[in-house]
Amino acid sequence: MRAAAVLAPRRAVAKLGATVSCRHAASASQQSWVDHSPETDFPLQNLPFGVFATSAGGGRCATAIGDHAVDLSALAEAGLLADLPFDARAVFRKPALNDFMGLSRPHWRATRARLSELLGAQGDDRLRRDAKLRAAVLKPMAEVQMLLPAQIGDYTDFYSSREHATNVGTMFRGKDNALQPNWLHLPVGYHGRASSVVVSGTPLARPRGQLQADNDDESKGSVYGPSKLLDFELEIGAFLGGPTPQLGRPLTMAEAEDNIFGLVVMNDWSARDIQKWEYVPLGPFGAKNFGTTISPWIVTLDALEPFRCATSAGTQDPVPLPYLQDPNYSSYNINLEVDMITPGEGNAQAATTTISKSNFRHLYWSVKQQLVHHAVTGCNMKPGDLLGSGTISGANPGSYGSLLELTWRGRDEIKLSDGGTRKFIRDHDSIVMRGFCPEGSSSPRIGFGLCGGQCIKFEIFNRPAMNAAIQVVLFLYAYSRTTSIVIVGRHRGARLLPTLEGYALLFDFLQVHLAGNDLTENLIKILFERDLSFATTAGHGFKPFTKNKLAYSPGFDFNIKVAKEILDKDNAYEPVASYSVLQRTSADGQRLWARWPCERFDTEPFPPDVRERWSVSEGEDLAHWMVMGEQLWNFPAPFGWSGGGWRKGEDPIQELLRLDLDAKSVERVNRWLRGWAQLQRVVPEIQGVFHSRTEASADVHQARKCTVAAF
Repeated sequence: MRAAAVLAPRRAVAKLGATVSCRHAASASQQSWVDHSPETDFPLQNLPFGVFATSAGGGRCATAIGDHAVDLSALAEAGLLADLPFDARAVFRKPALNDFMGLSRPHWRATRARLSELLGAQGDDRLRRDAKLRAAVLKPMAEVQMLLPAQIGDYTDFYSSREHATNVGTMFRGKDNALQPNWLHLPVGYHGRASSVVVSGTPLARPRGQLQADNDDESKGSVYGPSKLLDFELEIGAFLGGPTPQLGRPLTMAEAEDNIFGLVVMNDWSARDIQKWEYVPLGPFGAKNFGTTISPWIVTLDALEPFRCATSAGTQDPVPLPYLQDPNYSSYNINLEVDMITPGEGNAQAATTTISKSNFRHLYWSVKQQLVHHAVTGCNMKPGDLLGSGTISGANPGSYGSLLELTWRGRDEIKLSDGGTRKFIRDHDSIVMRGFCPEGSSSPRIGFGLCGGQCIKFEIFNRPAMNAAIQVVLFLYAYSRTTSIVIVGRHRGARLLPTLEGYALLFDFLQVHLAGNDLTENLIKILFERDLSFATTAGHGFKPFTKNKLAYSPGFDFNIKVAKEILDKDNAYEPVASYSVLQRTSADGQRLWARWPCERFDTEPFPPDVRERWSVSEGEDLAHWMVMGEQLWNFPAPFGWSGGGWRKGEDPIQELLRLDLDAKSVERVNRWLRGWAQLQRVVPEIQGVFHSRTEASADVHQARKCTVAAF
């Protein structure tokens, strides 16, 4: 038993392991009573660990079975994990897996064995028989948002594929000097940034930094700008676990496997042109610190054991130093694939192209060797620390794990399925990675789920409205606030969008409005206060991925159909007659331009067709109040007021109360104020003033400073 080799402080763990050795996880033939596709990544034999959130917020420790996340905290609260050799209620109540990771491998094994009993067709049937408990425990993955599985304390990336290192060395130093002298003697690595590790589905901004001014002449210095050579790196990440060793105490090879909690698929995004200028003499810095994407479910080594295999290297030559020698030197047969999803031009559909197929066994230095070398100096590794394998490339070009290799430093082009080409990643391209162990006689298919991310243009990503709108659909839908929102775009004008998670958003929007109110800044604040990360996107090309992982509606297909009908009606609207243009000056001197269809100038400011067209709420028609607010700002004459703009620093509502209005106008204003009060009840967190629907000639950022901002 491996635990027997552990030093004295761990002998108690070895004894614990003996008490649970009779409890096994599922055999290859066992089935779950939870229905799922035979091609699922998550059969009973997998039982990975992750963390999800629902619309109620907060992280929930979980495992996965088929298309469902299994709430471990709910299981523990129901007493179904009471016989585990640790306090499952306390451990799984935490919003991350760190406490569970900090236990020992026998604890992890006991947990998987117990879950196998509860979810297996022939096991403990208490969960299966209790409909109320099932509803609390089993959450369709389409209705949850996956979060980072752990609080990552430190992240280290290695450079362990001989094929990859040889390819890169050949490009930059020539074939005869491809590998550095130390490469065959130790796992080369560098410290990365834990703060920018993100869960699958998180959009990333195109990085900016210093670029070499002249590619052929370093003496000409550098320029600042966006990276033009954005790349992916296909990797496997290893989460560490077990009790934290004492500082100064190295880990032995015999201990290493018991300190590896499990594996994830990982994309170590890289900016090759930034890297080229900065890497001498200390290696990459900003070129690799802006984002690392991981798949959300951690697959344990026990689940992967049936797929243990020899590495593609065979034996290591020269023989490593004794501390790096592994009597069980091996790898796992994990197939790895990379898809590039590119947005279609015009009305064309997004194109998906599989650009690489590799395998985890193409690593010269194993994860165990990486860990032991990392700790040889006495570095104390902690639960939740993350090790990156380094880019995994095979011997043939189709198995290369980066665009740097696939295009051979940009010399060649990748052919896309729609006839297009790529050398490096463009704005709005998505990279989606998959990892799975193929079905065999000893186990069904074991998968990792998807590891996907999208490159967003720097200027758009860093606009506050961009950050808000990535989540605004999810937020409003999940809290049943309203059925649709208005997105104001730079080039496309205003668009009415349904609040359905998974609906594709525009990429050029400036502001997000509900019932005439700018949600941008307030929504960002609300999301941060509720600990919601900007971790989902419904960008071009992500529809299947979004539908599987991020959609918050059980009736997704039906709702999308309804949404399309709504948008078709909106897009089909053509205003009669011409537009009338009105210029106004706000209280602080900003000029605003309002452009309205002539039909909006009726004596009755709320014709039924207008209310229907701009309806943004269930129940009472809040658009009614929105339109009246717009009328009050742009065309106050029907309300008995012909004055100029609002007085500087005054609340517009208080201004209304001061106006000398006739009885009919007073009635209208009171109706509007009642609607405003209703709006505040519907979205109590959002404070602000109503906004006119205008096109501002001034900069949008400056327009927000107006007493009445531009819409």
